[in-house]
Amino acid sequence: MVASSFEKIEKENIEGLKFPEQDVLTSIEERQNRQKDLDRALSLGNVEQIKIKIFFEDNQSPKYVETTVWGVT
Repeated sequence: MVASSFEKIEKENIEGLKFPEQDVLTSIEERQNRQKDLDRALSLGNVEQIKIKIFFEDNQSPKYVETTVWGVT
């Protein structure tokens, strides 16, 4: 992924986005890797208070947000 092809948004604006009904990751392996990445981001947020970039896609375009991850659900 190249950050230049993603629109940066503020975390406060995520609430107003609409997301696709289906997961953008199609394989089990990709989903497991995403979970591992989220768990790692959680550790970085809780232990070292490091901001990370989260890349995602809503119904309109690819986006990313820079934030500290405090919890994963």
